[in-house]
Amino acid sequence: MNPRSSKTIVVNGITLDFAAGILRDSQGKDVVLRSQAFAVLEYLSRHADRVVTKDELMQAIWPGIAVTDDSLVQCIGDIRR
Repeated sequence: MNPRSSKTIVVNGITLDFAAGILRDSQGKDVVLRSQAFAVLEYLSRHADRVVTKDELMQAIWPGIAVTDDSLVQCIGDIRR
């Protein structure tokens, strides 16, 4: 993935700060995400204007590394919590 920019996205009071690598809930509390889960959330938010395939996500988050689908499923689960 590209280096993080200073961009911040706010949706329904939830803040995603790419530069700091921080997710904040609607009360302003930091939400702890593993680095891979944050990277998935960042990638999806940067490409929100189109459908992102599972294969594309896996290549973007784990380039050149053989991972199972479970790695992505776990990241999505972490984000949803």
